[in-house]
Order: sequence, then C-alpha cells, then structure tokens
Amino acid sequence: HQIEALNAQTGPVLLAHPDAPEVDAILAQAASGEPDADVTADDGIRHAIWAIRDPAVLQRLTSAFDAMPALYIADGHHRSAAASRVAAARRGTESANAFLSVIFPHHQMKILDYNRVVKDLRGLSEATLLQKLNTAFSVEPSAQRVHPSRPGEFGMYLAGKWHKLTIKPSLVPQAPVASLDVSLL
Repeated sequence: HQIEALNAQTGPVLLAHPDAPEVDAILAQAASGEPDADVTADDGIRHAIWAIRDPAVLQRLTSAFDAMPALYIADGHHRSAAASRVAAARRGTESANAFLSVIFPHHQMKILDYNRVVKDLRGLSEATLLQKLNTAFSVEPSAQRVHPSRPGEFGMYLAGKWHKLTIKPSLVPQAPVASLDVSLL
C-alpha cells in the first residue's frame, strides 16, 4: 500500500550475487577515481558513490549480471513481494518492471548475530520471562556473549547476563521464509 500511495519505493531490497570477477573488476575501476558524492555520517561511517556513465561499461556490467544464475535476497523479502504485487496491478507500465535494490558480492557481506537485548520485561520478573521462554526454547546461561552457530539459535542479553536460546525443533516450520531466524523470533 505504501508503494502505491507514494508511487515510490522507499527502501531498497538487499541482494547478494555469487562470485563474479568481471563485476568486481568493473566496479573497482569505477571506484578508482574521485567519487561523485562523499560524506561521513554523524556515526563516523563514510559513504562514497561513484556513477558509471559510459554506456559501454554499463553494457558490460549488465551483461555480467545477466549471465549470473541468480541473485539472492539477503534482506527485503517482503519489499520484493510488495513490488511484485504492485507490478502485477500495473502491468504494461515501465515503472512496474523493476524494484529498488542494492547488490553486493556475497564475499563482501557479513551476516551479524541475530541476538536480542531485553530492556523492558513489561512487569515480568527475570525468572518468569525465562520460564515463558522455555516453552519455545532451550535456555542456557552463558558466561560470555553468545555467537549463534546455527539457524534457530539466538543470544539474549538480559539484566547484564547472556543466555543462549535454541528453538525447539518441533516449532520450526517447513516453509522456507517461516523457518528463517527473523520469522522464528
């Protein structure tokens, strides 16, 4: 509904692509000069953008992406599904043939732990919360920060202490999206 109301996509879908040395080389060459935009945000993170304007280079880049077997959605499954629904409703319009995305090589992406910090117990005691969590997870105290080692495993920081939560296998659905950690939590 937001895409339709604004006639715009306000957040890109994050895509990953498999190894593609030609793409890496084209982008490295493009980023070797002065950026078109270069800012450092308040958090100290630098953001630099280089535009590729040469039609021949753009064609080489497009051909390299067209030759890939697939692009993988790392974040934005719901945004891409929404864009697909809007495209179906707007068949025949040029703007319906694409959606806003950003693509990174998979080897440059780092997936961070999907841990949670609990700040508000909403009136529960720590013991009661842990007891309630035990209905869906095995809960183990941890002397150090939890780094999940497999799907369905999470770290929880509660009242200055770490806990490792592992979802009970019987609660993991077979559907691919429903079995993602974000969906399980």
